[in-house]
Amino acid sequence: MVANSEQAAALLLSLKGSPTPPWRKMASRDLARQLGVSLQVLANWRVRGCGPRPEPHRRGEGNRTYYKRSAVIQWLSANAGQPRPEWEHERDWLVRFSMMDGQPSEEEVAVAVSHLAPLKL
Repeated sequence: MVANSEQAAALLLSLKGSPTPPWRKMASRDLARQLGVSLQVLANWRVRGCGPRPEPHRRGEGNRTYYKRSAVIQWLSANAGQPRPEWEHERDWLVRFSMMDGQPSEEEVAVAVSHLAPLKL
């Protein structure tokens, strides 16, 4: 679905290695640019349900569509044959930046993300 598999692999590595938390949102314009597709292709994927899962629209955001980075990572991983749930990508980021130790559970990751999400990390 992405322009080519090498570009998808490179994007997956850059998103996984990014210092930006995976629960942060990215605009559809930025995602389309990184994926190498047009906004219309991204919109078509959204309508057909075959692209990354968009965030629900919220009041005050206008008609913009946003995607959680972890949802994009999960979608790219699934297309690469390595499916993992979104929370595991968030856990990996928290462990890599020493915000959690060991292998925390899904609930522990959810609590940590809920506390960290309002902060500008």
